[in-house]
Amino acid sequence: MIERGRDIACLLLREGSLRKDLDEHQAIYAELMGDSDLYGDVARRVAAVGWELVQVLGHLGVRASPDGLDSVSRRNHMGLDARHMRLIAYLWVHLVYREWLDLRRDRLPTHGDGGQLRLDEPDVERRWYAWKAVFGEFERTMSQAHLKGVLRDLKRHRFIAYDERADRIWADASLYVLVDRNRMEEFVVDLARRLAVTDPAQAVTAVTTGSRAPEAIPGEDEAA
Repeated sequence: MIERGRDIACLLLREGSLRKDLDEHQAIYAELMGDSDLYGDVARRVAAVGWELVQVLGHLGVRASPDGLDSVSRRNHMGLDARHMRLIAYLWVHLVYREWLDLRRDRLPTHGDGGQLRLDEPDVERRWYAWKAVFGEFERTMSQAHLKGVLRDLKRHRFIAYDERADRIWADASLYVLVDRNRMEEFVVDLARRLAVTDPAQAVTAVTTGSRAPEAIPGEDEAA
């Protein structure tokens, strides 16, 4: 187990998260979920170098731990800037946050409009958001060329997956693992309260697309 834990920890630190489209990665995920000792060994190994092992709704990856952030520069190494952070907040609330709400309501999935993601049913369609809707929302603040570039960056870093022809964008592992759900949820709920709207997604959309006064996006001051 020592060598196995070391190999998996190295892979996670190198890749950031386990990929859904690789059988090898999914076999590792199943192995970790079925072996608490191995999971604990991997968690201890990544913690020793300032990271934490995070498992969220079928996604597994690593992110800098609070202690790790205190000891190293908070400057990100993905080359993300404020445009990326605003798209991340916008897509997180329309995809991941709505998924969490649906899980709490114990609803079944329906084409991105609502529902519980049944992790024991791998063929169930993932929540998606319309590609054209994103361009329609951001056309006031970002050219199509710039927006496509930002979305390509987020896809490369595994925050999202998309199919332009099918008009769909899906959340990928980094959008689950790298974004602190508790911190982001607190932000969007408070933002909705201050903007006097009932739906946090409306509040985040208004701010990130420039139709309301800008608000600080969690992590935006750390982007570089």
